[in-house]
Amino acid sequence: MSQKFSPLILASASPRRRDLLANAGVTFEIQISQVDETPHPDESPEALVRRLALEKAQDVATRLPRDTKRWILGADTIVVIEGKVLGKPRDAEDAVNLLGQILGRTHRVLTGVALVSSPAATQDAEQAEGGVFCEVVESRVRMRNADEAEIRAYVAGGEPLDKAGAYALQGEGRKFVEHVEGSESNVIGLPLEKTLPWLRRYALVTTPPSEATQNCEDPPAAIVSAMSCPATPRAIEAQIAALRQRIAAACLRAGRKPDEVTLLAVCKKQPLASILAAAHAEQRDFAESYMQEARRKRTKLQQSSRNCESETKLRWHFTGHLQNNKAKEAVQLFDVLHTVDRISLARALDQHAAAQNKTMPIYLQVNLGNEPQKSGVAIHDLPALAQ
Repeated sequence: MSQKFSPLILASASPRRRDLLANAGVTFEIQISQVDETPHPDESPEALVRRLALEKAQDVATRLPRDTKRWILGADTIVVIEGKVLGKPRDAEDAVNLLGQILGRTHRVLTGVALVSSPAATQDAEQAEGGVFCEVVESRVRMRNADEAEIRAYVAGGEPLDKAGAYALQGEGRKFVEHVEGSESNVIGLPLEKTLPWLRRYALVTTPPSEATQNCEDPPAAIVSAMSCPATPRAIEAQIAALRQRIAAACLRAGRKPDEVTLLAVCKKQPLASILAAAHAEQRDFAESYMQEARRKRTKLQQSSRNCESETKLRWHFTGHLQNNKAKEAVQLFDVLHTVDRISLARALDQHAAAQNKTMPIYLQVNLGNEPQKSGVAIHDLPALAQ
């Protein structure tokens, strides 16, 4: 390939698909498809994901210049139980209801995957109805039972709210999974054992795979826990744009204004380049969980003269556990604190904020599930802390 750009485009804003591909050694760009995902009447789940994967890839292909050689990967994943498709939850209560339907039972996860090419690339490929391939992969997931308190504690963490079926295999939701029959990467959003051979066939795997993927087509738990590669600036901007579209749509349904919602980018363990790319996309609120990491990043930003103006426009949030002896530094480094869970910490913050002539917004962290391994004030102690 002689192009300076990546010949592959991922027609999806999913960070999970992005990370699966990147860890498998695939170089790509992201362009978000604009496809209506409403099922057709009497359309089977298999037909639905096959059609949507192909339409997403073709939608991006039609918007490319005819003289460019690009390949477009489209995908769509759904959760099915007893023939019923479970989508993404509308809100926290809907997430609780969806989890209640799948816990203690076995459900299917179907992913449609399609690889198509731009007109110029078509000349070099074996074509079938405009697609190099379009397949549906099925995995079966057996879930354990859980009581309502555990379900609500999981939902309160926010992880299920943008996931089909309201859980994430690659995240905390894995604790509910007893067994996966078939491809684990398929459950996450992209069946690598079907996708990678086609990408290799057309020379689209351009960098060595990570250690987790070198010896298997469908990396199991190793790749599930290795999704930490930096995204490209263009990918970050595309993801932020997609999130804002979803926020605007949710606000429209709720009768609210999008500017009433703050999008908070959690950037722990992310490189400085990713933060700058997000800031370039007008992202203003960033969160860190570790004091030392936040100090290092802010120092680098402040030391760079070309970034000083950008740095002053950002609002920094602290979302990690905060010790009393770190209260002074927390007041210095951050604009908002999210994890105040005891009166002694509140008093220490108040003292240091007054000394620095600073008023700080804070959030009280509540342990809704009464889990001893997690921070947060107990529900019965919340009124006293709030007062």
